[in-house]
Amino acid sequence: MAKHVPASVVALALAACAHAPLVDHRAEGQALFAHGSYEAASEALSTALAQDPHDLAALRTLIESEKKRGTLASFLIKSQVDAEADPDNAYAQEALGLTLFAIGDDLPSARAALKRAVELAPDVADFHYRFGVALYQADRFAEARVPLGRAALLAPNVVRYRIPLALCADRLGDAPTARAALAAITHLAPTPEELALAREADRHLVDPFRDFAKLAPGAEPQVQQGLAWLTRDAPTQAIDIFGAVLLKFPKLGMVHALLGLAYARLDEAGRAVSELLRAQELTPDAPQPYLYLGDLYFQKDRAEQAREQYQHVVERDPLDIPARRRLGELAAARGDWPGAIAVLEIVRTLSPEDVDARLLLAGAYDKQGNVQAVETELVSLSQRAPNNAQARLRLGTFYAKQSAKASPPAEKQRLAQAAQKALQETLQLEPENAEAAQMLAAIKN
Repeated sequence: MAKHVPASVVALALAACAHAPLVDHRAEGQALFAHGSYEAASEALSTALAQDPHDLAALRTLIESEKKRGTLASFLIKSQVDAEADPDNAYAQEALGLTLFAIGDDLPSARAALKRAVELAPDVADFHYRFGVALYQADRFAEARVPLGRAALLAPNVVRYRIPLALCADRLGDAPTARAALAAITHLAPTPEELALAREADRHLVDPFRDFAKLAPGAEPQVQQGLAWLTRDAPTQAIDIFGAVLLKFPKLGMVHALLGLAYARLDEAGRAVSELLRAQELTPDAPQPYLYLGDLYFQKDRAEQAREQYQHVVERDPLDIPARRRLGELAAARGDWPGAIAVLEIVRTLSPEDVDARLLLAGAYDKQGNVQAVETELVSLSQRAPNNAQARLRLGTFYAKQSAKASPPAEKQRLAQAAQKALQETLQLEPENAEAAQMLAAIKN
């Protein structure tokens, strides 16, 4: 495995991507495994596999359980016997390959078994995925790209398949494919674990300093010192340092971008724009110079120019959240509610804890008259952020307005009670919230 690629990203090779419906024994085994009861977990998972030999989630957890028990060598013998007894059974080959992979001392044989599974069952996406990751770990990136791409084609809605594909394409210098693989995630439903892995992969792909040592030997400590001054809101000191670095390495796009950011902090907009445009010229695929320039235009109320820069950001970094949030704000400001909803729903996917963006999304739904979507969004947000008073207040306000509009007495009372509950919870979080107190008093009267 390449050392500079995050280990946790490549570790997703061992993650489950099952498509079989849950069965009692598998669920039981996974619960026992989660609680550390490995022997009992292995028994339940073995029963699940006996009932359905194609249950890849049960197989994966069983291998992990055997490894935890220290009995993986015995399980390997069984896997070898099964594979030899039925050499044309793709699932037996997959079990053998995954077991060898988990042991880690015979990786060529593991890859051979995983490849055989792909050959025997070419329509099973998970087989391609695991074979591709095994090749990726061996630094055989050109070979790995084929099965990883095939897995994504066979199962376009599986988030996990796209992460190693993006990393693999990046290692081969194919930035468009890497970006496209991650961009697809914005329209899917990643789990928190998948989202964390995708973010980690994305940070690696857009890391502006990953080739810095090669481009500017010995300059990194100075740049880090300049960044420290920027962090401490001391842009003048940062400018001195970045300027000194650029005297020696004048084509470092990211340093020009940081210099532009420092000038922006001093409100020297002309010099800031000049440096940021130079950074874009030197590093056209980097999202940071576009983000910094977009923020500068946004602060100067140059909405259209800001929107253009933010669009460049998301084209280069599909998982970027700040630029998408700004695009949502700009769309809402000009009354483009469908446009605001489209981009803010992606922000919600990528950052479900972003309260401000989700409140803006609820407002956009409201402007379109989608009452059900407003309620769903506000209820979901209140559950996710139970200590956020603003989310509770907005929910209470929504119910109060709907209660005022409702005609049937029972529905009117139900909505009023829901409003009271949300407003009381707001006041529990913020006892001095005058708006919540006034609205609650009006409802009670």
